[in-house]
Amino acid sequence: MDIKIHGVKSYRSNGKKYYYHRKSGTRIKEKYGTLRFALKVEELNHICEPEKFGSIPGTWGALIEKYRSSEDFHRLAPRTKSDYQNIFSYLSNMRAAPLDRITPVSVEELKNHTLKERKRDFTNKMLGVLSLTFNFGIRNGLCKQNPVEKIRRIPRDKRKAPANRPWTNEEITVVLKNAPTAEIAAGIGLSAYTALRSGDVLSLKWSDYQNGLIQCQQSKTGDFVWVPVITELRAILDSMDRGPAFIVLNTHGKPYTSSGFQTQFQKLKRSLINQGKIGKGLTIHGLRVTVATRLAEAGCTINEIRAVTGHTTNDSVERYVRTVDQKRQAQTAMQKLEQSKYKSV
Repeated sequence: MDIKIHGVKSYRSNGKKYYYHRKSGTRIKEKYGTLRFALKVEELNHICEPEKFGSIPGTWGALIEKYRSSEDFHRLAPRTKSDYQNIFSYLSNMRAAPLDRITPVSVEELKNHTLKERKRDFTNKMLGVLSLTFNFGIRNGLCKQNPVEKIRRIPRDKRKAPANRPWTNEEITVVLKNAPTAEIAAGIGLSAYTALRSGDVLSLKWSDYQNGLIQCQQSKTGDFVWVPVITELRAILDSMDRGPAFIVLNTHGKPYTSSGFQTQFQKLKRSLINQGKIGKGLTIHGLRVTVATRLAEAGCTINEIRAVTGHTTNDSVERYVRTVDQKRQAQTAMQKLEQSKYKSV
């Protein structure tokens, strides 16, 4: 008589008994009652219910668990944690993969598969999270090498237009004027005149708007920023009925989710494009680019621009300054050429 093992079911067919792992439905081919059978059951338990049994030591799943319980992970901003968790969830199918079996060749295959399934930006983010997790494992003696170290990131197609181009002043005016509700206008206006990320805009409360300032703790970095409210934004906010909490509410009086607000913006954008009132390529994040570009055009220093946008390094801001400087120098050069074209060389 068989001893009942938790999580295992059996079937008899043609006089022969077969055993299956109940949760996964996987047939267990090892001989019933042996150590190999018990180890196989344990392995399948770890794979199917890692939150209950934990991951198998020496696997990708175990490395993730160690990293997520570390100070390295806990120190991350909430938005960054969420982004990393999204990557870990995407990679859940490889939780049981032994770390020494994850090689540069297998990572390259994963990169190509992900590129087809989730496009360039997500693929590069995934490679970055994989790499930092393996580096954590090396520092803590959990693995010996980083198989992502020499994997090339996917370059941007230079033939494509910028993903988040700046808006023109006319486009901002038209979109705000045609916004279906005051709340949607406020969401777009806050992005257009503060450079806050969309998620931070949607979390703003009326209590964050005081004494002519918008204050916000950035979800991505955890840092606080204070942005003076300029005339155009003040007109939008001061014309609204102040509710008890959030500024940007949907038609049910609830705060917009990011996807919900994007849906409303896309509807508005498509309508205005079809009417020929705005150009293609507008994005909400493009408003953040717009503010940074306008600040650079106004002659602001890198530190002044960072004080508004909340960037933590100079690299992201320097590109706006370089672009504006290039345009300004090109205009100066062509003016000199224009002025000298009737003079003998």
